Amino acid sequence: MYRLRNSRGTVIGIATKMTGRVPGTAPRSAWVSDWILLLPSRGALLLNQVNARRALQPVATTPIEVQVTVGPAPEGAGIVIRGTDEFAGLRGTYSETLRVEHIDAGGVTHGQIDLVTRLAKDLS
Repeated sequence: MYRLRNSRGTVIGIATKMTGRVPGTAPRSAWVSDWILLLPSRGALLLNQVNARRALQPVATTPIEVQVTVGPAPEGAGIVIRGTDEFAGLRGTYSETLRVEHIDAGGVTHGQIDLVTRLAKDLS
């Protein structure tokens, strides 16, 4: 479970992420993630992406940035599957970037995940 913040850092909701391996996709098995973003009194968004697979160092003392999203949209973005309430009828793409401040000796990652959405009304 994650706190969902706007660009000013204010908590505006909660998010969950489910990640797993899907056999037989792309040229070989792919790691994918689904996000559910819940913004109370506004609605929810369901997002899907194909993940880049980059191993993080067991102990990292300098900040690193990892672009997690590599598809399935043609430009390498994730896709917005569906929205509810205020977000109903919106379609679009998004990207996930992992900003790691450091990984401590116990293997705990410290940092944040940035999700950037690009939404538009579905006119189809």
